[in-house]
Amino acid sequence: LDAKLLRRALDGAVEDAVSGVGVDANGASSALLERVAGLNATLAKAVVSSRPFASRNDLRRVKGLGPKTFENVAGFLRVSNSREVLDATRIHPNDYDECWRVLQKAGVSSDDVQRAASKGGGLGPAIVEKLRRLPPSSLVDLLCDPCLAGDARYVLAPPPILERGAPLTLKDCNV
Repeated sequence: LDAKLLRRALDGAVEDAVSGVGVDANGASSALLERVAGLNATLAKAVVSSRPFASRNDLRRVKGLGPKTFENVAGFLRVSNSREVLDATRIHPNDYDECWRVLQKAGVSSDDVQRAASKGGGLGPAIVEKLRRLPPSSLVDLLCDPCLAGDARYVLAPPPILERGAPLTLKDCNV
């Protein structure tokens, strides 16, 4: 197995995961932040040294992270302790106003969004059903995404479905 090919494949997998789920700006290592599209090693280290962030908007004070770079990376960097609950989601700050209008039309409260943000994953089947009744849009699709608020391990890798009588512990294996 070629080490360079393996490294390239692993880097690609991490970058895909970061792009799909995002990372917590207050908790991610500089190595992981480097995988965010638009951040290099220098900017990743600057993000780490500028912590803590109380909101996504605080990322603007990171030295070297200009307005254009902020535009590019803001949707991938989450801030889970922000007063703006959407800061903990994949929603880009430029779309917050429209997002709240869509959520209001569907009868979704900020508490509903806060619950999703605090547990990771999506808004849940009942809320997704309400959102799907609205006219289709890329924002509605994003709000219905099971990775809306990041950590959706259960959605992406649910526990296996076991057959009746399948062993559940090592003791059940009669080894």
